[in-house]
This record gives sequence, structure tokens and C-alpha cells, in this order.
Amino acid sequence: MANHVRTQIRDAALALIDSLTTTGARAYAGRPETRPLQPSELPALLVHTNDVESEEVSGTRGSRRFVHLCDVVIEGYAKGTGDIDATLDTIEKEVRAALEADPTLGGLCKDLICTGANKDNEAEAEQPSWRIRMTWRCEYHTREGVPDAALA
Repeated sequence: MANHVRTQIRDAALALIDSLTTTGARAYAGRPETRPLQPSELPALLVHTNDVESEEVSGTRGSRRFVHLCDVVIEGYAKGTGDIDATLDTIEKEVRAALEADPTLGGLCKDLICTGANKDNEAEAEQPSWRIRMTWRCEYHTREGVPDAALA
């Protein structure tokens, strides 16, 4: 059995943003709070999915089709005291270009749209550390009882 479609979506997004110019090969599927990013790992990207909404759109019991909307969250982290805004803007630009080049993530989803981004600082970090949090709305479809296969 394949991974849940949401896991496949996260992995596909991760593959598209791995090895961008600014963040290099420092793109990771979400990490637990017990293993936070270290200053030596910055700049970096974290990808995770959350806030899923599902709705039945057709079929009868046993063959229903569901539309799912989930947020794919990509967080870009950078450290420094210089023009950190420019660094975070560059990270966002590179992520947008990579994801917008394949808005179906290889056919796993119907569409992937950036719905917003915000910047903040990581006050508890050892060094000045900043984050840009980009939220992408992802629509994908599945059949009842088959959460590991995206429908076209």
C-alpha cells in the first residue's frame, strides 16, 4: 500500500523545493519540536500539511468520491542581522517559482495555490533567526476507502 495522498503531496512539494539556490539541500519534511533546526542548518525549508477539510461530492456508499482541501505549509528559515527581509523574499520567490511550475504536483492534486505568507522572528533562537511562513491551498480527490490513491 502506498503512503496517504497527503504524505505523497508533502513529499512531492519537498522534492520540488529541495536544492533551491538560497536554501540548498536543506529542505525537510516537518521536524518535531524536539529536533529544531540548528543555526548551522540555515537557511532551510520545512514542509508540513495540516487543516484538512473533506466533502463527499458523488457516489454511493462504497464508491463515494471525496474532495479534500488541505494546507501545505512551507516555512523558510534564515539567520542574520542584515537585510533579512531580502533573504526571506528571495526564499519565497524561489519556492513560488518551483511550486507554480507544477501546480498539480505531478498529478497528485487538482491545484495548489499560495494563499498567503507572513514573516516573523524566532525569539527563542540562539542567534537572530527569522521565518517566512507560506501557506498553499491544495485540492485533491480520493475514493472512499482508498486514501492512498489520488483521483485524476
